[in-house]
Amino acid sequence: MPRLSYNDEKHEYDLDSIVIPSVTQIAQAVTGKDLSKIPPKILQAARARGVEIHADVEEGTLKTREAQWINEQLSREACQFEVMGYATIGDFFYAGRTDIIEGEYRIYDIKSQSSDDLLYWTIQLNLYRLMYQGIQSLKVLHVPNSGNYKVIDIQVLPDEKINEIIEAFKSGKTLDDSFLSNSVEHEEVSLDLIVYEKNIGTLTTNAQAILEAVNRKLESYKPENYTEENIAEAKK
Repeated sequence: MPRLSYNDEKHEYDLDSIVIPSVTQIAQAVTGKDLSKIPPKILQAARARGVEIHADVEEGTLKTREAQWINEQLSREACQFEVMGYATIGDFFYAGRTDIIEGEYRIYDIKSQSSDDLLYWTIQLNLYRLMYQGIQSLKVLHVPNSGNYKVIDIQVLPDEKINEIIEAFKSGKTLDDSFLSNSVEHEEVSLDLIVYEKNIGTLTTNAQAILEAVNRKLESYKPENYTEENIAEAKK
């Protein structure tokens, strides 16, 4: 089995003595993210806050209000924290460290920046997803300084979109928001409740998948989707 290691000083992943790119490297490259324009003091403070929150969650000390809120969203006894892994797509290898894996089917990623970055988050979490088997749900735990904390569902991308990300990285191209709008529609989800696992104190079902499917469907019924020109559709 290949041996994966991480060089903290160089910030590099090494797979059997070969340096391979990280999830963060790929996501930053294909979204054109450039942190060099942010004043060093602001960037340093933001990183320090993010590191503190991540450590507070992982260690379970829960000293910060952000970590306390995050902990409330989790079934902590079913969670693994800071899980290192790698994936291969054809002959392309990459690695990363996932914030939280809950059970065997959900990834949570902690974000502490002030504003949403859905394109970056979607690419990043989907690359994490391929490092583990059975992941069905991707979520961001967004804890900005404003205190407006929220859980954000991230769509699972089809294989062709993953290949598009890797090809963009290899060729030095960037992707924009149209990359997400052109994604394949979600498959229909059965509305029958399924219990996967039932233990004292925990119950694993597909209830979240049902909720997500219903919320996606409701997007079609927003009033702003209709005008006088398509009022017949609105009545239907």
